[in-house]
Amino acid sequence: MHDDTGELLAAMDNLVRRGDETPQSAAEAINEMVAKGQAASPLLLRTAVASIGIIEARNGLNAEAMQQVAALTAIGQSDRLASAAAHVVRAEIEVNGGHGEASYQQARAALAVYDQLCAPAATQALECDYREWWRALDLAQRGAADQGNTVVASAYAQTMIDVARRGKDARREAISLGIAAVQAEGNADPLAANHLIGRAQHIARADGSPWVQVRVAVLDGLLHFKRQQPEAQERDYESALVIAKAAGLKRNAMLLRANLSDAYIHEGRPADALAAVNLALPVARQHRDYRTERLLLHNATIAKLALGRVAEAKVEMAHVLELWQKNTGPGQRDEALREFGDALSRAGDTAGAIELFHQEDALSKEIRAANKAAAEAELRARYDQAAQKRRIELLARDNQLKSAELDNQALARRLWMFGGAALVLLGVLAVMMYRRMRELNCALVKHEAMLRAHSERDALTGLANRRQFREVMKVRGGDHAFKGALLMVDIDHFKRVNDHYGHAAGDRVLVEVARRLGAAVRGNDLVARWGGEEFLVFAPNVEGAELDQLAERVRLAMNQAPVVLDNGSVIETTVSIGYAAFPLPASHVPVNWEQAVNLADLSLYTAKNQGRNCAVGIVRTTAATSQALREVESDIAQARSDGRVTLRVSPAPEDARAGLPGDAHPSSESAAA
Repeated sequence: MHDDTGELLAAMDNLVRRGDETPQSAAEAINEMVAKGQAASPLLLRTAVASIGIIEARNGLNAEAMQQVAALTAIGQSDRLASAAAHVVRAEIEVNGGHGEASYQQARAALAVYDQLCAPAATQALECDYREWWRALDLAQRGAADQGNTVVASAYAQTMIDVARRGKDARREAISLGIAAVQAEGNADPLAANHLIGRAQHIARADGSPWVQVRVAVLDGLLHFKRQQPEAQERDYESALVIAKAAGLKRNAMLLRANLSDAYIHEGRPADALAAVNLALPVARQHRDYRTERLLLHNATIAKLALGRVAEAKVEMAHVLELWQKNTGPGQRDEALREFGDALSRAGDTAGAIELFHQEDALSKEIRAANKAAAEAELRARYDQAAQKRRIELLARDNQLKSAELDNQALARRLWMFGGAALVLLGVLAVMMYRRMRELNCALVKHEAMLRAHSERDALTGLANRRQFREVMKVRGGDHAFKGALLMVDIDHFKRVNDHYGHAAGDRVLVEVARRLGAAVRGNDLVARWGGEEFLVFAPNVEGAELDQLAERVRLAMNQAPVVLDNGSVIETTVSIGYAAFPLPASHVPVNWEQAVNLADLSLYTAKNQGRNCAVGIVRTTAATSQALREVESDIAQARSDGRVTLRVSPAPEDARAGLPGDAHPSSESAAA
């Protein structure tokens, strides 16, 4: 990109920002650049038309902005980037009108083009202005956040950082870092949020641009709002308001007063909140900023409820709720319902508050379902890519071996063709062929062993998987009369680890538990990952007190020390264990290995009911027939109560709740309690 082109693009970008305050003069300045022939290239012409459209859209001049959309659409017949710019202008129209979902759809349509054509390796990358891509990402992350989809919003924020750095745009990098900090806080990662907002503030201070300092201060205020720190939030907004007023940024001042009104409400200062709304509302209406106008009306309604003007506020509330329902995503509607419900409750209107609570609860369930679906989709995509990569590598190795075999066959044919020429040469070549065949056979054996290992080992932990466990049972005759001990081990509260720390942390815990489990059992014991957070140990030739000691050793090995993540987070880890030796003592009724696994699993279920972090083993049973044993299986709790089965719990339930890891606890043995 030529220096002149870069300067003109930067000038138009500054005029777009100036258009937030003086739209007419900013648009005229861009038109003057076009009239002078300065926007001669397709990139500059497209940017000029889009810039005017954005200025008009942000000031509610929708008819005029749609004319620019039509012009960009026409250019888009031969320039796909122009069609993407048309979607960005449409998104700006929708967001200014308060139509969050429609804006999100337009932004995603633009990104479908930018992500394809503006990537560093794309053939049209030089025709892209990174600012267009960044604007589309900013609009998309707002839309995802408004819908409560924090997973997708965080991904957009990270891409914004990358695009800003690619353009060497420190100002947009600072804003992108601040947005990423807010999304990290929403994803329960306060350490990352602190790091990101600190970098954003450092860049903003070094740059010194008032509008960047104001935007970063607003994002810092949002962090304090999410952390329920109203005084810090208010300080951020008031300091930013001083900067905005000194720089003549009236529209930024209007947005800050809107945020301050929200902060004053949360501090219990409704009169100050209403005063801030009254100062900001004329500016919002002057610029036809319906999105901010809706927020101001929302805060005014809550302030009036707090001031006791309930009847007046309820009339306005119905109108504001209609605006939220019509024009915003589920995330914003959920927050609005919660705030109105709390305000009605404080004002003494319990019935109205309960009605809004039910609406909020239904909407929250929708948001949680959408977030879960997005996270699962991302996880599936990541694991599918990894599995596909492994399959491709294995196929490539297989093809190499097959190619080598074909080469060897061709060599053999040539040897037979020329073999009659000289017996001595034939002998030498025969030796060479033998060595070659032996090398290939060794390689084939290694390849087959590798394929077998991939099919019999768990990819994450390196332990045996179900398939290998079944093969071992088949070899040992476990399909008929299983002999040996089984320990079913389950990680306690593993879902909380995934929910709070993320799936990468969950994988770290699984790997560490697998390592400790392998160290705790005997050398000839088989350890398998049975599924999810469950592990299965087959211990031959062990029973009685030795088996009890093995189960307790496994349990203590897990809680001896917490699992430490790369970021320094500490996760306390305990397990519950169900175990038994077969054939079962006293009854000696033969069972197959699958029935043995089920009995160990039932013991594990009992351990979970005992409060977790304990081991429950089957000591003996009175069942003398296979039918009697199946009845014990069908309801082990009742069988325990009837005295048909005796269980050993270690440590005792009260000690398991009160003791610390490493304490010695007496075991408890029960048949009817």
